Amino acid sequence: MLERRRNIAIGAALACAATPAAAQNLGAYEGVIEVSGVQSGPAVRYKARIKVIMPVSSRDRDSISAEFLAGEAPEGKIEISQWDESDTDKHPDSEGQRNSYRCSLAAPVTLPVSVTGVLNVDTSAMEHSWSVTVLSLSNMKLDCVHSRSGPFKKDIGVAITTGTGVPGDQGRNPIRIASPSGISAQYVLDPTEYTQGQFGPISQKWQFSLK
Repeated sequence: MLERRRNIAIGAALACAATPAAAQNLGAYEGVIEVSGVQSGPAVRYKARIKVIMPVSSRDRDSISAEFLAGEAPEGKIEISQWDESDTDKHPDSEGQRNSYRCSLAAPVTLPVSVTGVLNVDTSAMEHSWSVTVLSLSNMKLDCVHSRSGPFKKDIGVAITTGTGVPGDQGRNPIRIASPSGISAQYVLDPTEYTQGQFGPISQKWQFSLK
C-alpha cells in the first residue's frame, strides 16, 4: 500500500531541440501555473502553485517556441498547499479486515523541481499551446494514520504534468491570446481516458511573461 514516491505525471517523450535553448539567448517565458486536481489508486486531492522559466528555443515573425528537456531549463519551484491521500486494500487480510490509511500534508511546502516541456506561441493566429512536466528534487512530508497500526510519517516526491493537452497532444487545443508577450488563460485538462482512469480533471490557471 505504501510507496516512497507518488507521481502525478502522465509522461511522454519530448523531442530535443537541435541547439540548447539557453545557448541561443532568445529570451524566456517566466510562468506561474496554479493547479488543483484528483487521482485514484490511491485517491489523492491536491493543490499547488508552480513557478517555471521556459527558455525560448526559436522565434520568427510568425511564432515563438520554447522546447526544453530536463537540465535545459532553469530549476523551478512548486508550492504545495494541499495533499490529501487515502487508500484501502482491495482484499481483506487473514483476520478479515481491509487495511486502510489516510495522509495529509504536514505543512505547506515549497520544493525545487526540474522542468521539461514545450510552449508554442503562434503570433500570426494569436494562439498558444503547451505542456510542462515538473519533477520534485526533494520530498514533502505527510502525516498519516493507518487503520491498524496508527500514526506514521511518509516522505514522497511529486511530479505534475500540466498544459493544454497531454504530452505530445497539447497542440490539439490551442488557446487564444491577446499578446505573445503576456499570456494568461485557464483550462481544465482531463486526461482520464488517456490514463485509463488513473488521473482525473486538472483545473489550471496560468500566466506567462516573455522576458
